[in-house]
Amino acid sequence: MDGLLFDTERLSFDTFTQAAREVGWTASKDAFVASMGMPRTKIPEKLTEVLGSGFPALQVVDRSYELLEEVIERDGPPVKDGVESMLNALDHRGIRSVVATSTDTDAAMRYLRMAGIIERFEGVIGGDQIERGKPSPDIFLHAAESLESEPTRTLVFEDSRIGVQAAIAAGARVVMIPDFMEPTEELRHRIFAVLPSLEEAARRADYLLS
Repeated sequence: MDGLLFDTERLSFDTFTQAAREVGWTASKDAFVASMGMPRTKIPEKLTEVLGSGFPALQVVDRSYELLEEVIERDGPPVKDGVESMLNALDHRGIRSVVATSTDTDAAMRYLRMAGIIERFEGVIGGDQIERGKPSPDIFLHAAESLESEPTRTLVFEDSRIGVQAAIAAGARVVMIPDFMEPTEELRHRIFAVLPSLEEAARRADYLLS
């Protein structure tokens, strides 16, 4: 969801930067990128691993989410280009879809409802519904099961490396739409397609969904 359907990763980096600045730290883009795609509960641990024990990770993460919620409540979630086109392409072909996100289910459903697209999906699998977050494959295995589909017959759209790793581990076909980071060369060889946007994915729907 974040970084693929909504341009919230960039918002999250902005709020992370502000939250870090409030406690006297300069935000590290590398640290932010390292934690992208993780459930909220796992992010402080990753930030501490990257920035050291002196970084007030839990305080910064909590404040960052607080600032993000303020922006979303004021402006709504920023929908990325191509979302409507891709959803139309799926509907036209009768392909069922769910949202699988590290964000908690209630928050994800609220964002999707605010954007007016929640009814385009058959369900939402949030990070609070699984025991192990990305890069473990659990969320995509759960998503495939909810669609009564085998993982190997499931197409996953992802924007982050950690999400791609999880989808590959689940045995799914993966299309990466990079947001903050390009795939590594090792990942690129294991991804079905790397495309610049969902708009482009919609144009290539016959190929991707064959």
